[in-house]
This record gives sequence, C-alpha cells and structure tokens, in this order.
Amino acid sequence: MRLRTHLWLLLVLSMVFGSMIFGPGVIAQEAVGIDGEIDTDLPIMYGTSGMIMDQVIVEFYDDSGVREAQASSDLDGVTFEDRMTSRPVARYTITDGSTPFQAITRLRQDTRIREVYPNYRRSVARTPNDPYFSLQEEELQVAQIPSAWDIETGSVDVLVGVIDTGVDYTHPDLIPNLVLPGINVREDDFPDEVMDDSGHGTAVCGIIGGVGNNGVGVAGVNWNVRILPIRACGGPLLDCDLFDEVEGIDVARESGCDIINLSIGGVGTISIEEEAVTAAYNAGIVIVAAAGNANPGQYYQASGDPEIDRHSLYYPAALPEVIGVGAVDNQGMAADFTNYGEDILTVMAPGVEIVTTVPEDEVYLYTGEGPPYGLASGTSFATPMVSGLAGLILAQYPGLGPSDVRARIENTCIPMAGPDDDVNGINDYYGHGIINAVGALGQAGTGGNNYLTVAVSASPIFAGEVFIMVEALSQLDSPPTVIWTHTESGGGGSVRMSEVPARPGFFIGTFAPDNPGNLQISVQAISGGIPLPSVSVFYILSD
Repeated sequence: MRLRTHLWLLLVLSMVFGSMIFGPGVIAQEAVGIDGEIDTDLPIMYGTSGMIMDQVIVEFYDDSGVREAQASSDLDGVTFEDRMTSRPVARYTITDGSTPFQAITRLRQDTRIREVYPNYRRSVARTPNDPYFSLQEEELQVAQIPSAWDIETGSVDVLVGVIDTGVDYTHPDLIPNLVLPGINVREDDFPDEVMDDSGHGTAVCGIIGGVGNNGVGVAGVNWNVRILPIRACGGPLLDCDLFDEVEGIDVARESGCDIINLSIGGVGTISIEEEAVTAAYNAGIVIVAAAGNANPGQYYQASGDPEIDRHSLYYPAALPEVIGVGAVDNQGMAADFTNYGEDILTVMAPGVEIVTTVPEDEVYLYTGEGPPYGLASGTSFATPMVSGLAGLILAQYPGLGPSDVRARIENTCIPMAGPDDDVNGINDYYGHGIINAVGALGQAGTGGNNYLTVAVSASPIFAGEVFIMVEALSQLDSPPTVIWTHTESGGGGSVRMSEVPARPGFFIGTFAPDNPGNLQISVQAISGGIPLPSVSVFYILSD
C-alpha cells in the first residue's frame, strides 16, 4: 500500500506477569527483611514483571464479605478502591509500604477472604461505495472479505462487545453501528463515558463495523452490526490491568454480547480471568483475543505443566475458549512483530497498515474536511478482522454456538507454511492458517457430500488463481482430482490436488483460468477402488 501518511497506533505489547494460585497458600514462610514475611509459594507462582506494585486484588467468599470490609475499612495496610459488579472481588491500594507479596501473605489470614492476587498491567495489542475502500481492498482480500460481502454484510441482531480504550462516538462512519452510551469499567466516576483518548479502540471498532456502502470513509468487515464499547483501558500509554479486563468481560456477558473482542493481553493469568472467560463462553459468546506483539515476535510454547504455563503463556489468547489471532501482511506473510506458537495462536488475519477510523485529533489519511482515517498495524487490528468474520457468520447463521463459529473459522482457513516449517497445515507460525471469509460463510464456492467437503476461493497471494481446499471424510486411495470448466467459453482443465502433510485427509490445489468469470468446478476422488460421488460447485472469479 502506497500512502504517505502512516498512523501507527500503539500495539498490543507483551508484559510478563505471574500465575494463578489454587488455594489459600502454604503456611511455610520465608523472611524478607524487617518489614514482613511472605508465603513461599508466591515467588514461585507469580512473576513480578508487569506487576502493579501498590495494588492487590482481593477475592472474598461472598458479597457480604466485600460489603463488610468496605464499610469497616478494617483490612490492614490497604485501602479499598473499587469492586467488580458481578463478583465478590475488589481492588485495593497498598498504603503501608508493603510489597504485593507481603500484603497478600497478611491478607490471606482474614477468614472472609478466599484468595488474594497481585494485579498486573494489560496492554492493548459487495463492493461498497466508500471512498477509501480502494485503500482497504488489498488487505481485506487476503482474508476473502470483499468476496464474502456477496453472501453476507452483517446484521443489527449481532452485538459485539469491544473491550478497549473506548470509541470516538462522534465519528460519522461509526455512529449508526454503536450502542451508546457504552460502559466504562475503568473510571468509576464516569460509568457511561467511553470517549477514546488514544485512538486504539476507535480503530478496532472501525475494522469490525465501520458502516459500509454509505458513501463515507471505509467499510468494516460488518456493514451492519451493533458494537458495545466497553472502556477498560486508556491514557497515552494505553494503561489497562487484569482487574478491569475481567470486569469488562463480565459486563459484556451481562449485556448479552454475542462476540467479545479483546485486542489486549499479557503474559500469565489468574483464576479470576479464567473463570470470567469460561462463564462468557458458556453463555454462548465467541471470544477473540490478540496473540500480542513484540520486536521481533516472541515464541510461546506450553511446557505441559499447568502451573508453569499459567505464568509463561500470553493471555487471554492462550485460554482454550479463546480464538487467538496473529497478523499477516497484504501478501499473506506473518508480520515480523506478531507473537507465535500453536499454544497461543489459533488463526491469522490481516494486521499490517489497515485503513480504519481514528479520532478527530489523530493523523489524517488526507487533507481537507471530513472525518479522519488512519493506518493501524498490530495483532490488535488483526483481532477485529476475526471478530468481524464471527459477526458475519452469526448474521448468516443465527443461533450458532461459539464452538460452531470457531469450527467454521478454523476449518476453512487457508493453510500456510511457517518460515522454517516446510509443510502446510497447523503450525506454530500460522496456526490453522489465514481466515477465509468466503469459506467460513459456507455458501458461494463451497459444497460437499457424505465423503468430501470443498471450499473454493481466489488465491490470497497470486492474482488470477483459484485456490481449492478439500477435506476427505473417508480414506482416499489417492489425492482428489479437480476438473474445472469456464461456463462462458467452454474452456477448462484438470489438476491433481496435494495432501497437506500436517493434516491427513486435507488437500489443497490451485489452477489459473484464462479469464475471470463463472466457473463450474467438480472434485472427484476414489476410495477403496470405488469412485465417490463427485462434488460440484460454482465460483465467480473476479478481475
């Protein structure tokens, strides 16, 4: 993309922080100087990088404990700050000079308290007539989004909760799709004020649901959708912590969201975050989170020891209910900043120089009157591509559960090989691959029977080529054959597909018709010496 003005919004950053504790802690203690003692499990279970040194999170057994402690102010050495609305959990400031470990050790002795945790920082990682669509098209086409608009453009029946820095709710390309006043879990004195003070949340919202085909600016993945802005981060450094993230997830669930977008994250998790994500998933919510950025991208791999993994992987992307998202450029190659590793990375989506909405005081893509637009890069901005695709799926197939939506996204990805991985398929560098909106919607260019499922799309990298994916539901004697016919000219040909080594029973192939237009594609295969019923699909190859 050749643009002179580049807005690089602050990206999802990696922050190393600690892990969860399963119980009230061990009794054995070790001296840490004249100021106090700490439970010996704390240095083992929690990392200190990213820890907020003057705060702790206190989980009570029930609401009565929270109310009593708040009213009496009788917790030693700490001052109440605020509490979660849906959990008996409160945030306290340490006032006596103790370290978080010292405060946790002391507070664990209170019989009203279930557990005490350190707090950690989180960081924010149809052709429409919109005038800047031409600047978006190259990136969106990598994920087959423009072609998917021939199938679905979104629905106001789908509600997406965006837990971020808020939104510029005066932006004309967002107003019709916003659910206002929104919810602020960051500043208790202003519960309804969600004005974006950094631009990050506004950019995320524009990717999910910038109003399409309205003659203004850009088109989001969903032209029509409802976006609930939930402000949990803010300030020039995009400050966010685990406490506000969890509160945002709970609020999104209670508000009836269908999808939660989390373009934030950090290293490590605690039980409260895990419980919030599980509750949201069990409520039928699709949860999408950024895999994070570094310079260069960091590799994350599970150790097999849950206690170690809870303080060494990138969360919430690494939680099993979450779709973790990395970023690719407009050639379908992994961005150099994207974190990777199969244990945090589910899929890839465009996330480099994405044209999107920004607040009025941010950099313009053009000079003159009108609302501003900018370029955003990071897994923060690949994540709303996937949330947007989930929105299209739910618009097309209302009532699907999160596991069904996830299966459609994963199983139709375009598999890619990693930089030092010579096979296509699921790998540490691309996960399941690059999202394929046409395939995930499961209509144009798709088909199947009891033996084969077929997805067809334009190649994301090579113009003029058609990309075919086939999954065999039974053992084949050899790779399938694709026969294609150009319905206008009568020309055509055939090609033998190749099995993906990392995914047995999964085959890919490409062919290049002489001209764009209507194609009839037939996939044929043999199993046990018997020809299977062929699968025929129609596909329109655009210029």
